[in-house]
Amino acid sequence: MRKYDIIIVGGGIMGLSHAYHALRKKKSVLLLEKNHSALGASIRNFGQIVPSGFGAEWQAYGIRSLYHYENLLEQYHLPVRKEGSVYIASDEDEIKLIEELHKINIAHSYPSELWGREQLLQKYPALQKVMQRQGCISVRK
Repeated sequence: MRKYDIIIVGGGIMGLSHAYHALRKKKSVLLLEKNHSALGASIRNFGQIVPSGFGAEWQAYGIRSLYHYENLLEQYHLPVRKEGSVYIASDEDEIKLIEELHKINIAHSYPSELWGREQLLQKYPALQKVMQRQGCISVRK
């Protein structure tokens, strides 16, 4: 029976990242994936690589991880589209959360903007139909 230092379940971006770093440390790795090939997404993040987190400490880890992804993309000439992320708040609690995230982003020198309703609708007029109350958004460019 073959022995492994690490067994990873899931070939999404998180599983592949853990496998990559373990292999770099000369660990033997078994990566288990339910599909024929890895789909590239973890927890259905649709292939996004964003440093979201539950507070400043985890956000800092997320931002640091972006540098690992950028190095991999460059090293292996992998294509990526850098289009940013838009988070739309639909109530006061969500607005507070986005404002907190924006402050954390700025504190870590991570590009972030807060937009109001009018700025959002100017950029994305199709949202007029789905927006029922005034909100605020955060955009990463």
